[in-house]
Amino acid sequence: GNVIDAFKQLPQFLGGSSPGSTYYIGTDAGQSILNMRGLGENRTLVLLDGRRIVPSTYNGTVDINVLPQSLIKRVEVVTGGASAAYGSDAVAGVTNFILDTDYSGLKGRVQGGITSRGDGASKEGEVTWGSAIGDQAHLIASVDYYDSKAIETYAGRSWFQDWGTVTNPQWIASGQGPELLVLPHVTSTSYTNGGLIIQPGSALNRLTFLPDGTAVPFQQGPIAALSGTQSQSGGSGYDYAADRGADSGLEPDVTRYNAFTHLNVDLTDEVEAFGQALLGHNEVNGRGFGDVMFGSYQGTIYQDNAYLPANIRAIMVQENLPSFGFSRMGSSADLDVDRLIQTNTTAAFTTGVKAVLPDDWHLNSYLEYGRNRDTLAAVNFPRTDRLFQAIDAVVDPDTGAIVCRSTLYSPNNGCVPIDLFGPGRASPQAIAYVTAGTKTAYQLNTQAAFEATADGSIFKDRAAGPVQLAVGVDYRRNTLSQHLVDPTNPTNNPNYVAVPMNDSAMGIQGIPLGFAGVNSGVQFSIEANFSGVVDTEEAFSEVLVPLLKDAPFARQLNLSLAGRIANYTGSGSVPSYKGGLDWQTVDWLRFRGTLSRDVRAADMSERFNEAGGGATVLDPQFHNQSVVFSQIIGGNPDVKPEKANTYTFGMVLQPTYVPGLSLSVDWYSINIEDAIGMLGAQTIVNDCYQGDTALCAQITRDPVTNVIVGMRDTYLNLNAEKAVGTDLEADYNKPLSADRSLTFRLLGGYLDEESVSNFGIPFVMSEAGTVGNMELPRVQLNASLQYNQGPFSAYLTERFISAGKREWNDDEPALGGVTISTDHVAPVYYTDLNFTYVLSAGSSNLQLFVNITNLLDRAPPNAPNYAQLTGSVQTNKSLYDILGRRFVAGVKFKFL
Repeated sequence: GNVIDAFKQLPQFLGGSSPGSTYYIGTDAGQSILNMRGLGENRTLVLLDGRRIVPSTYNGTVDINVLPQSLIKRVEVVTGGASAAYGSDAVAGVTNFILDTDYSGLKGRVQGGITSRGDGASKEGEVTWGSAIGDQAHLIASVDYYDSKAIETYAGRSWFQDWGTVTNPQWIASGQGPELLVLPHVTSTSYTNGGLIIQPGSALNRLTFLPDGTAVPFQQGPIAALSGTQSQSGGSGYDYAADRGADSGLEPDVTRYNAFTHLNVDLTDEVEAFGQALLGHNEVNGRGFGDVMFGSYQGTIYQDNAYLPANIRAIMVQENLPSFGFSRMGSSADLDVDRLIQTNTTAAFTTGVKAVLPDDWHLNSYLEYGRNRDTLAAVNFPRTDRLFQAIDAVVDPDTGAIVCRSTLYSPNNGCVPIDLFGPGRASPQAIAYVTAGTKTAYQLNTQAAFEATADGSIFKDRAAGPVQLAVGVDYRRNTLSQHLVDPTNPTNNPNYVAVPMNDSAMGIQGIPLGFAGVNSGVQFSIEANFSGVVDTEEAFSEVLVPLLKDAPFARQLNLSLAGRIANYTGSGSVPSYKGGLDWQTVDWLRFRGTLSRDVRAADMSERFNEAGGGATVLDPQFHNQSVVFSQIIGGNPDVKPEKANTYTFGMVLQPTYVPGLSLSVDWYSINIEDAIGMLGAQTIVNDCYQGDTALCAQITRDPVTNVIVGMRDTYLNLNAEKAVGTDLEADYNKPLSADRSLTFRLLGGYLDEESVSNFGIPFVMSEAGTVGNMELPRVQLNASLQYNQGPFSAYLTERFISAGKREWNDDEPALGGVTISTDHVAPVYYTDLNFTYVLSAGSSNLQLFVNITNLLDRAPPNAPNYAQLTGSVQTNKSLYDILGRRFVAGVKFKFL
């Protein structure tokens, strides 16, 4: 399937992106991106055969789906002090995919899979061929194909019961008890899928519309406090997650294919040249969001609306009520035609020379050029430039036809009136009008890279051994450009007004302030046109100095040193360095440790991507009155590189009295300074009010009313992060007989601390970082047992994720902490099983296999939350398995 699923089982990788966790929104939608130590995807460097890969996103990250999976020989993971050796982005570590470019023969694999609920069907195939060409060349080629079907609801997964959080009525009334209650059957109190009337003081207040268009009272649940809250338990509310799946679906449609070829040629006995080409394509097709009308985006219905039921209009007349607030969230019954389609295509070409130099020195050099085209299409998304005009439907006094009010003022404006009083009542013509067109963001990343290294031995006559030296230089040029095709802003002018302001002279009214006056009418679409170029020049060196050899308590003592100086466009020169000791005390005991300075230069988005979007803040200058305005967020070309001080210490035991046993324990501490981030609109307003004049300059206020009308919230070097933990590995190989063996492996991780301290805010330390809406688990273990007997093998994996808790800072109420009735998240065990049988004939073989993932069909533990846009959030899909038991069966073949 997706190789990311294997990485997510390793304790060192936390919270990385996968097609099921990110496809619904964002630049990495549908991609598989590694996140080592949970420190952020852009702090994990991904390499292919030790060489950099053209980025797949404007965050500089790489979609590992585009790599040739059938040729992956092994993956090397370096988790501490890697910047001096590998350069920028290796703050958390390096993941290096090593390909088997020397393979000879023909091999392949065909497989199919499905979940125990009968959904999520997948199929996959791959074939690889390699052969010598004459006496001096070797050619290899491979192709991969993968396709899986979407899972878009929780149907068949009985564990999902709309668990979420509800504001405690007792806490609202008296301030007693926890602020939030964790409960099942949580639904919204601020909207329904048929529309909810919000008009305090009116007899119409909190009436909701049924599919037949009639209005009935909204049923308050047994645990609800409707004043100022968003959710309740029970009642007649609507849960967006239950209707449309987590974040608009559990898994999207995924189609992936890769092609790869590599040619080695021996030019002489000492010189070898190579060339390779990579093509990777990944396409994801999933649901987007339904139409949103609540909070700052709430619609308005006027008394003369042509679709209003007569009894509702009569009450409005009786109360002399010209309009009421209309709160709604689109459901699967209507306006559910929106799709988010992401295609990501990488083409990379590399050539290089390897040579043996005099005195047994070696030269390695390569030249690489890669292009990545990422296309994110919002297909048939609700258009806010049309939706709110379409719901303002009236009767044309001349023809008696139902039309948009704006059409009476502009007869040829093409507006089609829409009936949203109840789910499923909108006509196909009206839906087509308010969802017409596709907004597409086209993103092009390119990378040109050159590197040359030389390595060999110096001071060869030393008693402890020769000194190993490597030196090198490299150069990279990265470019990125993003341009938009926006049906609501055809000129892509940042000052263009796509969504009209309310204008009585044009019959335009009821446009919410959260949407009015923005430059794109595609709902919640804030992508911007931008481009940038970054040049990087680097020089680096590594040295390995044997200090002792075959001395008492020092079979070997080696000192390793590395240094790199890098010059980045816009950031200047930045050094990184590493020092380490490797001490083999006796045959069975070894110690190792490093200290290093690691760096990460700002990525393209952090430098250049200035996007526009809406913001809502509480303005202390006006007694915390809510204010809605447009802001510029993102890019700052002057942001400086992050720096990290990394320390590691570990030991390796290989006791001679237990043959086949190897144990290692490694402690690490990563301390990031000048971490890049954004303050957020509310923090800027608050700190300005407290006297920070520099932040006041980021706020634009109306010169007459002094109300906020705009803001800039750009990337700054504003915080520090720290990660401290321990890695454990144990391996044991036990031959049982001539054709039987047992292999055990344990990978473990203990996370002692992952904390963030923000600029201008007192230090806040969480016990173990965060992923999604909860703390990172303290302990993760992955234990595997493999039994081999002749052609048969069985492989059992048991994965453990320790108990955790929600991240509420409930022990720091002064810092915005929220108390909750239970913040406990239960531990979970997952069991996977694999059976393999090999049929051999000479040098060829046929392998039959069956994989069962989540054999015991473990439900994910509850980690509840509630969010207006996504509904109940019952668990953490980045950390836990939400699909349940699933099967894969297939065949591998190999002909040598």
